[in-house]
Amino acid sequence: MGSQLTSVKALMLVAAASSLLAMAGVTSAAVIASDNAAGYTGAITTGLNSGTGFGPWSVSTGGGAAGTFLASGTQGANIATNSQSWGVYANTPSNGGTPRVDLTRAFNSALTAGDSLSVAMQTDGVGNSGDFGFSLQTSNPINQFTFAYDGTQGYNNVSIADGSHGGAEYQAPSPGINFTDINNGIIVTFTLVTANSYDLTVSPAGSNNNFSTVNLITNGTLSGGTISQVDLFDVNTSGNGYFNSLAVSNVPEPASLAMFGAGALGLLGLARRRQRV
Repeated sequence: MGSQLTSVKALMLVAAASSLLAMAGVTSAAVIASDNAAGYTGAITTGLNSGTGFGPWSVSTGGGAAGTFLASGTQGANIATNSQSWGVYANTPSNGGTPRVDLTRAFNSALTAGDSLSVAMQTDGVGNSGDFGFSLQTSNPINQFTFAYDGTQGYNNVSIADGSHGGAEYQAPSPGINFTDINNGIIVTFTLVTANSYDLTVSPAGSNNNFSTVNLITNGTLSGGTISQVDLFDVNTSGNGYFNSLAVSNVPEPASLAMFGAGALGLLGLARRRQRV
């Protein structure tokens, strides 16, 4: 009877160890926050709170004709979900102003190491005086990171602003992402590595086949501020812009996976010893 109980306990330990090993092998991202345009019935407005893991939208406009709309059909088609995306426009100055629209949304929890934010972007036109992209901000708000196609800079590729270069915009490193890429739709993924560093990956969206996924920046520099919200913006552009599929996810850190693995191996060793008793 005693040997049977020992065998049963050993089998239970083996099962537990197998579960831990399986958990240690899982590297898929856990979704923390997610929203897309599929379920929207109209334009983004202040106070609207769809999806999960985010606070409500805040919409700010000024400087001329600027605003939001629900894009459909061929508009933003490469980043659309259920043929819809979040449309923005800021293309007619008034009284010498600069038209601008900002769509700001707080995270329910600030980004921590290992968290990745992704967003899909597409534009019909930016022009020499336009700026289209997104910023990650503190709650103040102070920009900690910006990714944009900024026509005012005269760059061939997108520009970045982070904790380097004194916080000033600089052209993204080679191979870069150019206007044609954004015009056909891209998915940008920002991963917070530590409070002071990040990785940046850009992938083609939908039927965009102009380029393959690019690891644009590895171990980029941040100033260390807590990233609490995202700002999607369109400034004085020559055409409409589109955003969609805003999400925050987390992949377990290697150290955590190693702890699972060590625990599993320990249980397997204990199970073998009990089987020999």
